[in-house]
Order: sequence, then C-alpha cells, then structure tokens
Amino acid sequence: MNQSIRGIAYLVELPDAAPDPAERIARFGEATVRREREGKQPIEIDLRKSVDDLRADGPRSLRFTLKAGESEAVARPSELLGALFGAECTQPGIARLIRENVVFGAPGSAAVVAGPLA
Repeated sequence: MNQSIRGIAYLVELPDAAPDPAERIARFGEATVRREREGKQPIEIDLRKSVDDLRADGPRSLRFTLKAGESEAVARPSELLGALFGAECTQPGIARLIRENVVFGAPGSAAVVAGPLA
C-alpha cells in the first residue's frame, strides 16, 4: 500500500506567538534542506518540489500536502515548518500537526484523495 501513497495532507495549528502564516508563505522562495543520515551520504531536498497546496488557513494555521516519493527523498513536515517559521516551531508541543488525508494513486495515474483520517 505504501507504494500507492502519493501524498499526505496536513493541518498545522500554530501557537499564538507564531508569525502570520500567510506572510511566511508569501515569502517562501527556493528552499532546500540537507538531511544527514548515519552511514550514508547527506541528501539535499527541494522543499518547493516536495509540497503541494501550501496555504494559510487562518491567522494561526496552515494546510499543505507533502508528496510521497517513489525514487527521490521528499520533505518531512518538520523540515517544511522549520523553513517557514524557524526551528522553534518544530519543537515538540509548540505547533499541533494533524494528518488529515492521504492521497492514493498508482505510479503515472491520477491521484485519489481519501476521506478525512479519524
């Protein structure tokens, strides 16, 4: 089943002191993260290529869908949030990350969005 997952949709609820998500998204340009892995070469991940539908959902929340990779590494939610808001928003207990949907599809086919996750 993991091979049929094309993406995962998230809702993020930010703390009151967090910067406005609409402003941060508007300023979000080219961004890459370097992922270090024990015993392997580090890899560079293009955050823009890893995310679909990045949008503010109010003054303290945002929604995005992270693509699931078949052959290349894709971003983790914490990597995207770190690029948008800084490392302080990726600490446990600061922002609430809710996995809302899973996008399914065979390689090279149209994607199907599953219903909300309970």
